[in-house]
Amino acid sequence: MTLQSKHGLTISNLLPNLFKSIFITSLHDVHDSRRIFFTIIFCWNFVILFYFLKKLFLNKNLAPNEAIVMEFCLVTLLGYLNAIHSYDLFRLINGSSLGVGVIIYSVIQTSQRLGRKIKMILLLPLISICFIWANSLIFSASPTSAVYIPWRLDILMGKAVLSTEISIFKGKLLKPEYYNFYRDIYQHISKFDHSHYIVNYTLDPVAMIINNLPKVQMASIYFPLIEQAYPEEAKRIQEIINTKKAVILSDKDIHLPGYKVIFSKTWFSGEVPWIPWLRNDSLAMIYISVPEETEM
Repeated sequence: MTLQSKHGLTISNLLPNLFKSIFITSLHDVHDSRRIFFTIIFCWNFVILFYFLKKLFLNKNLAPNEAIVMEFCLVTLLGYLNAIHSYDLFRLINGSSLGVGVIIYSVIQTSQRLGRKIKMILLLPLISICFIWANSLIFSASPTSAVYIPWRLDILMGKAVLSTEISIFKGKLLKPEYYNFYRDIYQHISKFDHSHYIVNYTLDPVAMIINNLPKVQMASIYFPLIEQAYPEEAKRIQEIINTKKAVILSDKDIHLPGYKVIFSKTWFSGEVPWIPWLRNDSLAMIYISVPEETEM
């Protein structure tokens, strides 16, 4: 079973699930109003694209600016495929935020042909969205914030942890809870020298790359399909485990002979936006297993 099918996603239902997320889930997400904005972006760009395609179908020439805007619409709509298997803000911002420019351009172009009162009416929804976002930022930001998409006033104002101990965090402002979680993992792994290899059987890449131990895996997270496609990698990992040279990250106690768990902690859920199923699992744990003869 692949990682996607394990969580109910298959090739046949990826697109239906994406459209469901855009038009149904987002509109019912009371915790994060920002998702609704991406539904608006999708619909707006789709309508503008349809308008330009209709002109082309009627053999009407597009002005240079219109051709550019049509290209922006295409890029924006295709950008939603970036979130086809995990519909979260981190992927939407990276893939489809270009559509905001299309909205601004079309509003400016339309407003030039309208009266003052109509222009004010058009501005009201935009002002309302700003008030809604301000409310979620100031009064109810905790459920909507992550280190990749910060939406807490204290972090935006620079009141957060600035790490110097972990190299990949240098220069980044982090929530204290997030930083402390990975600092604990880092401190346990950093006790091992370069004769040990890090092996990651979790979906969390950060826990894998915060240390300097040698890596044998092609990817920084665990994909069962890679084992099938590259059996030599799986064979190499098994050799390292058998020779008691592995430091293993896992999401459960795997009870490997000759290994012991030296660290386990509940995942700091909500901060890993591309793993949405962890957000709703308060019991999700990360474990570090090392050879039993290791002195700690």
